Amino acid sequence: MVKVTGKNKETSVIYVSNAEIRNNTDVRIHSGVDLMRSIEAKRDIVDAMIQKGLITDPKKALELLDVKGLEEYMEDEYIDERQAYRIIDLFKQGKAYIAVNPDDNHEVGKRIFNNFRKTEEFDTLPKKIQQMILKRIEEHKFYISQAQAETPTAQAPAPAVRTEQKLPDEVLEQAIRQELGQQGGMA
Repeated sequence: MVKVTGKNKETSVIYVSNAEIRNNTDVRIHSGVDLMRSIEAKRDIVDAMIQKGLITDPKKALELLDVKGLEEYMEDEYIDERQAYRIIDLFKQGKAYIAVNPDDNHEVGKRIFNNFRKTEEFDTLPKKIQQMILKRIEEHKFYISQAQAETPTAQAPAPAVRTEQKLPDEVLEQAIRQELGQQGGMA
């Protein structure tokens, strides 16, 4: 059995006969994995993600560099997208409507369903399925607006006085540099 990540990062399984793999050998194929395992490449990728604001949490940056693999992090980040694509596929197959869960990532769900709404494939679907997709978009919008309404409006903060304390970005940068220095010393 070979698991392959395909369209929309959905996993497919391919069965291989005994004659094709001899001596009870396990075969594991990771496309592009060498890039992610090189310490220097990981540093460069994590640094670029920090510079672009994709990572703001120092713990996440340290996880990527040491404890957790970059591909695992990316997998976690795209789980909401894969869920939305799976639900679209179920709708296209004529399955019953699946209501939005209050704990879903509504921003991602709305984006994926709305982007699908703009495709030619959507235009060719039966009206009943189109209505299910439109209903799903509206439910995500509802939860987004509800979350925004629950967020208290902040009063204007008092002017910040710069002291000798470091800003969060500086702390993050320093923590990453220390971690990189420790890893470099071990290599």
